[in-house]
Amino acid sequence: ASHMGNDGVLSDSVTLSHGNGVARFGPTHKIADEVLSSVVGSARRVLSAASVSHDAVDWFLLHQPNGNLYAQLNAALEVPEHKRLPIVHEVGSVGSASIPVCIDRLTRSGQLRPNQTVLMAAVGSGLAYGAMLFRT
Repeated sequence: ASHMGNDGVLSDSVTLSHGNGVARFGPTHKIADEVLSSVVGSARRVLSAASVSHDAVDWFLLHQPNGNLYAQLNAALEVPEHKRLPIVHEVGSVGSASIPVCIDRLTRSGQLRPNQTVLMAAVGSGLAYGAMLFRT
């Protein structure tokens, strides 16, 4: 199951200009609030659409833009520590690329096994967001 959205609610919150090196980001609390609401809502929609309980998910692979927001996402979704793989403090902010990095690490370590349920959820500029649930 999957869910994607892009409501444009923050379309004016991120401005990048290559000419003079200007980068402007809107109020970070507003961005964080919207990210939390969108990603958590999308993840919950996917679980509901698939009729999969929160407890049945083996791995929650969430967008890791920074340690604080990653922690807030995990808290909002009530993700147990043994069902997440934090990498942001090790590799830095790689945005939604943190999800395939986590899949690679879980696969190489043998922790991602057949018949496991994985929930992935991420966000992008503007506010594009989505979640996907799959079985390995």
